[in-house]
Amino acid sequence: MHSKTLAAIFENQGSSPAIITTASSTEGHVELSFEQVAVATKSFIAQSRAILGSELLPGTTISYMLENDLPCVVAFLGVALMRGISAPLNPAMKQAEIEFYLEDAQSKVLLINKASAHKEHEGIKAAKKLNVDVWTILWDSEAKGIVLAPLDGENAIASKTPSSCEISFESVQPGDTALLLHTSGTTGRPKGKRTTSF
Repeated sequence: MHSKTLAAIFENQGSSPAIITTASSTEGHVELSFEQVAVATKSFIAQSRAILGSELLPGTTISYMLENDLPCVVAFLGVALMRGISAPLNPAMKQAEIEFYLEDAQSKVLLINKASAHKEHEGIKAAKKLNVDVWTILWDSEAKGIVLAPLDGENAIASKTPSSCEISFESVQPGDTALLLHTSGTTGRPKGKRTTSF
């Protein structure tokens, strides 16, 4: 099934370079192979499952307000490859805009960078008002992986969970909605546009 879904990017790539960051990136001078990106993506999925448990179903929408960096790439791949719907938001949005997008997308979770997790964060205020879970995400450069943690004070989930090696991308279907973007809304409010995994 891989050749017809987003998971196909990992087929027969192995140690070929997939991501190379620059010195100006938040995670400067990182080079990851396709295999390492797949491992980081599986770890993201394992941690998401550990946090949400049975609430994590195919079609669950996870929004995120992240800069264009490694956590953003892994979050997009992780959400899409666990059959969720990835709904990126501009980190510069204000609370009212964020509330609209979270509500319209029916987001279960809002991901933000750990470094920006403070009580005045517009996304946190919006999510709390709508009772949407907030998680922090950070890139662990030593482990070359992602660390997720619920904002409510629970401990972070280890970046390498034992179950992450058991995760497969086999369940991804070509018709799964992988991405939700909103148009500029020429007729009023922005409208959501869904894109499939293929």
